[in-house]
Amino acid sequence: METQIKGLVFTKKGARVVNLFAYATNGLPGLEINLGHHSTKTIREKFIFLCKSRRLNMPLKRYVLCAEVDPHKGSEEEIQYLELPLLLLYWHLAGLVPLMNLSHCLSAGMVNSLGQIQQLKLPLEFYEEVQREGEVNEQTKYTLILDRITHEYNFFQTLPILEILSQIEGLTLLPPKQINFLGPVKLCKLVS
Repeated sequence: METQIKGLVFTKKGARVVNLFAYATNGLPGLEINLGHHSTKTIREKFIFLCKSRRLNMPLKRYVLCAEVDPHKGSEEEIQYLELPLLLLYWHLAGLVPLMNLSHCLSAGMVNSLGQIQQLKLPLEFYEEVQREGEVNEQTKYTLILDRITHEYNFFQTLPILEILSQIEGLTLLPPKQINFLGPVKLCKLVS
């Protein structure tokens, strides 16, 4: 089984929409996270802790989560908002996220060990720039995974995060973190 989702990394030059992809096999059970040269041990251990502390019934499989980040650029700060989409991928592969397809979804946020989710609150200009720079149109909509609908987005569908994660007890939403739009948006290509 395999799936993918879009996430955000931030650089000094602006935001970049990146592909995150994942697969599960019947190999040696475990969780592997690959984000270029970035250290992922803490993220991996946090995800395992969240599953154990909530007594989630995870199928015994090998889960591999990856992101198309530049291995020669960046810092931990730039990838911290990939935690939520990575967790959505992981739980989707385990059958805990009741969505058929994540490939056109865009998510960004952090998750702590208490199960508190903090999403990003991006200004409307960000979504306008994504639409202008990308292949986003009536036929290829992104689906935004948000805590609540705050704007009327053209060419964007929205899904509330708590409904998506309703099968998992003990998750709460923190107020969204306001991010000022930092300039140009670089997009990955949409892959169906």
